[in-house]
Amino acid sequence: MPNTLVISDIHLGSPVCKVKAISSVLKNEKYHTLIINGDLLDNKYINRYKSKHWKILNIIRRISKKKKVILIKGNHDAKASVLARILGLEFIEKYETTIGEKNFLFMHFQQFDPFIFKYPLITHLAEQVYYFFQWIDRSKRIARFLKRNSKSFLNIRFNIRTKALNHIKSTKYDAICGGHIHYAESYTCPDSGKEYHNSGSFCDEPCHYLLIDSKGSVKVKEI
Repeated sequence: MPNTLVISDIHLGSPVCKVKAISSVLKNEKYHTLIINGDLLDNKYINRYKSKHWKILNIIRRISKKKKVILIKGNHDAKASVLARILGLEFIEKYETTIGEKNFLFMHFQQFDPFIFKYPLITHLAEQVYYFFQWIDRSKRIARFLKRNSKSFLNIRFNIRTKALNHIKSTKYDAICGGHIHYAESYTCPDSGKEYHNSGSFCDEPCHYLLIDSKGSVKVKEI
């Protein structure tokens, strides 16, 4: 059956990008549509990316020759237009489609995170600290502790889920899918029946992604 593969927050160019995991998913999962839901890149200095990161871009380019590929722009995709020309694709702000009998809306979710726009410097410094501890700590315990506590402090996970569901509350959409917070989750609102799905990231271990079958059923998968 045709599936839709949804990945986000790959952060190519970052020292914590899990290249092997993303390569394995792209090559081995069975899907007919690939949706990259924001933050394919980590920073704008694509000329400094390592060869392993360029290999992922080459894989995506080859996939686009045979399958439908949707690129959604995230807050880290600073040089999206340059990359789009390299891949022969176009970045878009959001994507809507019908799968089975469900209407889906895909967006990165930075739209629901006012902190990154109000305090960009603090956000950047926090990301660098997080990446540093992921890089030096093989056990990942420090990085996970920092992430768990920072997300709790800012209440980002709950706030973004709530805002995302409110965004589609009075619309035709049955489900909204995003990323941004690097926390994989599927949740159905008990009141409205609307679905919220977050594809996690390819920066943490384990890595997560979404697989949507032809009926519109969404599964969070990990590698």
